[in-house]
Amino acid sequence: MARRDPDRSQVSRSERDRDAWSIFGFFNEIGIISQLSSTAFERALPSGMSMAQFGVLNHFARLGGEYTPARLAAAFQVTRGAMTNTLQRLEANGWVSIRSDPEDGRRKRVKLTAKGRRAREKAIAQFMPTLLELTDGLSLSELAKATPLLQRVRSHLDAARNPQDFGESSEHASSESGPADGNSRGRRSGGSRDPYPRPR
Repeated sequence: MARRDPDRSQVSRSERDRDAWSIFGFFNEIGIISQLSSTAFERALPSGMSMAQFGVLNHFARLGGEYTPARLAAAFQVTRGAMTNTLQRLEANGWVSIRSDPEDGRRKRVKLTAKGRRAREKAIAQFMPTLLELTDGLSLSELAKATPLLQRVRSHLDAARNPQDFGESSEHASSESGPADGNSRGRRSGGSRDPYPRPR
């Protein structure tokens, strides 16, 4: 039986540990950035709009189409109950419309309204000063260069999600999926569509 070189094995483990810590550090920074920026954005949102509601409006504005509440819950990785509550508040404000699915009366279809699109654009305009304040002293060119990498990481993690998480099934919709067309993983930010459309 061939003997393993203990030094070589040790080096291999050391490299793996170093790689693991590097990966942890990368995602740890993303988590901290998300927490700090989300708190700042929430404070700057228009009165009556939560970060959860803005997230749904932004999702529709970026991707278009109609979704079932189940697909939205899967995309945002929240329970269906939590998503239903968010959608009810959005509908009450006239920011989304909810109708019965003509092919299956037990299901609902959700769509962004013109009022909802305007509310999303107002929210973005309102926290633009916060964005500028948060990034004061940072290189905008470096931020722009970092965005494609973050998009690739997000797409990679999205594609690797367990379809059973949060009750996903045939109605699975990733955070970068297209409209409810049966091709939940067919559209990615690497295509021609701008993943961050500007207010019109």
